[in-house]
Parts: sequence; C-alpha cells; structure tokens
Amino acid sequence: MDVACLIARGRLWSYPVDALRPIVDWISSPQLRHPTRVGLDGPSAAGKTTLADVLAKMVQSITNRPVIRASIDDFHRPGHKFRSMRGEWTTQSYYDESYDYRAFRDLVLRPLGADGNRRVRTAIFDSFHDVPVPEHWQTASETTILIVDGAFLQREELRSNWDYLIWLKVDPETVISRARQRDVAWVGSADEVEQHYRTRTLPVHALYESLADPEAHGDTVIDTTNLNAPRLERLGHAPVLSDGVVVVDCLTLADAYAHWAGEDHEHARRFGWYPRRSTLDGVRAFVLESQRQWREGGSRRTLAIRLAATRTLVGGCETRLQPDGSAEVSWWIFPEQRRQGLATRGVRLMLHYFSKTLRPSKFVALIEPDNYASRGVAGNAGFIESGLDTSGPRPMLRHEHLG
Repeated sequence: MDVACLIARGRLWSYPVDALRPIVDWISSPQLRHPTRVGLDGPSAAGKTTLADVLAKMVQSITNRPVIRASIDDFHRPGHKFRSMRGEWTTQSYYDESYDYRAFRDLVLRPLGADGNRRVRTAIFDSFHDVPVPEHWQTASETTILIVDGAFLQREELRSNWDYLIWLKVDPETVISRARQRDVAWVGSADEVEQHYRTRTLPVHALYESLADPEAHGDTVIDTTNLNAPRLERLGHAPVLSDGVVVVDCLTLADAYAHWAGEDHEHARRFGWYPRRSTLDGVRAFVLESQRQWREGGSRRTLAIRLAATRTLVGGCETRLQPDGSAEVSWWIFPEQRRQGLATRGVRLMLHYFSKTLRPSKFVALIEPDNYASRGVAGNAGFIESGLDTSGPRPMLRHEHLG
C-alpha cells in the first residue's frame, strides 16, 4: 500500500494514499471556471493541517494542477496569544474574536470565486510572535485548487464562499489525548493542556457545532480517530459503504470515461436506449446530475460500485423514490466484471443503507423476463418475484423487497 508521510508539529503521521485518492478525484473534478476552494474543518488536534498538506501534495502529483495552501491560523487577531496567556477568553468571545474572519474571506476566499480577481494573500498575522506578516500576494489560475485548514470554517461569514468542505470527525477524549502530547511544549505540562482543552477549547468547538452543524453540511466526512488510518464516512453527501470486496460511494467526474467505456450493447438494451449509445458528454452530465441529487436531497440516489482493493469502477446502482413511498431500484455491472457477485454485493449495501435512512415502504425492481442475470441478483439480494408489470412500454417482472 502506498503511504504518504509528513512531519506535523514534530510528529510523524502516515496516511494511506488509497484512502485519500477518492477525495483527490472529487475535489479535482468540478468544472467551475474559477479556482476550487477546499476547506478542511474540524476540532483542534483532528489532523487538519497534516491532512491538508498530504492532499495538497497528492493533488499536485496526481493532477498536475497548481495548489495554494492556506490556514485560518494565519488570520488570528493581534494580541490573541496574550489574551490566551491571561485567560481572558470566554467561549463566546473566542469564537467571535479569535480570528479575523472577514479579512480571511476578503483576502483568500472571495478573490477566488466566480467574480474574484484571483489575487490572494494567505497570511496577515503571526500569532506566536504577535507580529504582522509581511504582505505577499499570489495570483491563481482558473485550475488552481486552494486547500485551507482551520477551525470554524463554516461560520456564517464564510460558508457560502467554499466550493468543497471536508469535516474531520474525532471524539473529545481523542482530541485531549493528542493535545496532551502535542501542546505540552508550549503550554507547560500535560495536565495544564488538558485543563485548557476542557475549559476553553472543547466548549468553543461545541458552541460552533451547535450553531453551524458542520458535519451535516460538509461535502465529505472523514473519521480521523486513527490518524494513520483515516476512515472515509461520506463523499459528496453520499455514504461510503463497503463489505470488504466492493465499495459503494458517489460517482465523480473522474469516473466519466470509465463509465462510458464500460457500457456495451447489453447495457444499452436493458436500459432502453439501444441501438443508440451514450456519449462521454452525456455521462458527464449524468454524473453532475447525480451529485446534485445527493447534494440537494433529490429523489434519485445513484451510487458507484467499485472493487475495494483497487477502487476500480465496475458498475453502479440506483434508488429512485416514488410518490407512493416506495423506491424503484436498478443496477449495472460492466462486461469484464459480470457474474462475479459484485452487483449482489453492491445492491445489498445500498438496500441496507437506504432502508435505515430513506425508509421506503418497499424496494421494487422491474426486470425483463429474459434478464436471468439480474433476476439472480434480485433473488440473492432478498427480492421476491411478485408478478408481471405491464404498465410500461415493455412487460417486466416485478420484484419486491420490504427492507
């Protein structure tokens, strides 16, 4: 397994590259006509800086796109250090006054938006030495990806200025355990660090989470409880599900060519467009619409099916909510991977997830009588054949699953 290693604040962390590759594909796929603004948000000691550094290096090496790195920690207000030393902060005052949010927005985020001039300044203040940082400006290209680490990135002043937000999820006790090791050099003792975190740092993060609900609004959620093995919980508002053999998650534009190339006559015939064939532009439009449906809570939820070992795209599955409370489902596997049980695995993961989240009254699969492979998948996934459906242009065998 490839591993990316970086030294972060005096400690070596290693990240499995294959765990982060889906995020690289996702953040590098949007077609925005302006630089892409990516924020890594989360509590203190969640691993934001380390992960942001790894992602920046991976994006540059994999996509050859230019990257600008920034941190909101370079936008503390003057006197921040001394107010901390004197214990002057309250939970509310630290949340509201610790950072110059408007300067960060106006100097970093807005210039890279649709109407921005693409000229950014990524640091204004060195809080450790309590001195201003000399002015340094950078000009971004349309293909530049900005990767920012920091806390409170989804405050009201900032939220609408991001293109992609990653939430790093970690429990308070893990935060304290890491802080006792990381922060002791400049606080004094591990016990003082813990006291500081319990009385100020964690309450401020709790306030932020109660006001902004950043996990719910993040495009991606990563569990960083184990920094050497971060676990991707959600990608592009879609879940990341696996049984160890396949992974089911959101389609990205990086999948478009593989999806287009994987279609064959059988695929086109079963989905009703044979002898026509999909176009690459049509597949890209399908992917973008699939992402929009997830983002906006639409009625159609499309998922990729991949091999867990390599993340190779092998097909997909889809659930479509119906007005009567039921959900129609379909699935597809590309020719080289058929008859290996991959569709059954993907469909089972999809059904299990949606039965607990969307909770339809039942799942319905409409399958042509001569499509014995899909009928087999339906049976293996727990569907029961319930008669012939003649309501559409072609007679279909109706299969039902009660979840």
